[in-house]
This record gives sequence, C-alpha cells and structure tokens, in this order.
Amino acid sequence: MGKTILLTVVIVSGLVLVISCAAGQNNIPEDIRVDTLSSGNFEATFSIDPYVTSGGEIRLALEVKNIGDEEDTIIFNSAQMYDFWVIDAQGQELWRWSADQAFAQVIKEVPLSPGQGMGFAETYNATGLLPGVYTLYARVNSSQLEGELTQRLEIKG
Repeated sequence: MGKTILLTVVIVSGLVLVISCAAGQNNIPEDIRVDTLSSGNFEATFSIDPYVTSGGEIRLALEVKNIGDEEDTIIFNSAQMYDFWVIDAQGQELWRWSADQAFAQVIKEVPLSPGQGMGFAETYNATGLLPGVYTLYARVNSSQLEGELTQRLEIKG
C-alpha cells in the first residue's frame, strides 16, 4: 500500500511538472535555486530543492523552453534528452542519472511554440552523504543548448 501511494505521488508530481512546462508557466517557487542557459530561441532552467540539510532525497528539475517569438524545433542528439550528475568537493563523480540507462541512438525533434516548454525531473538519493559541499549538474543533450547547468549543495551535519 505504501509503495503504491509513493509511486502515485511520484507519477503525479512528474506529470504536474511536464504539464506546467508544456503550458509555458514558470511554477518554480522564488526560494528554489535556479541556473539558466540560453542559446537562440531556447532556454534551459535547472532547479533543486535547497532545503536538504542531512542527506535524503533531492529533487532535480530541468526545463527546456522556447523563448523566441515563433515556433522552433529543438533537436536532441539521441533518445537521451538530458542528464543529471553529482560531484563531490574532490571532483569525484558520485552519481549519474544515465549511468544505468540505455538509449536509442536516434535523433529526436520536438517542436515548441513560443513560451512552450518541456520538463524533466529526477530524484537523487543523497542519504549517506557526509557533510560538505557538492555540485549538481544538468545538461540538455542538444547542440542547440550546449553547456552544463550547475547547482551548489551544502549538506550540514
């Protein structure tokens, strides 16, 4: 019963993110940390929940939005449209969302109207992280939005 409720909450949360992004709304609360990357008609926004103090789950959200005045198509280099990863203060990679995934090597084209966006959300289980500073990364796998977005996370003991 508990697993069913948790799964339902996760699915509904993901749908709310995708639906709100598709509607062109920016529903990121003001106290959520955000990093943005813009190129041409597209903007990527990476946000995390800043209230993690002793490990636990960290919600990572990435939105790609058409900020232009006309419809434009974002082209993804493969079926892997995005990635998230975590690096510790020594530069060691602790987790990568795509590490245990397999992706088709096909180009994916997604047309977006002006103001329309699409969202991706994953959860990183930070349980067991020692107190310290970590860097969380996000990347859109499209040559139209090259670069990495970052967030600093401090785990307090």
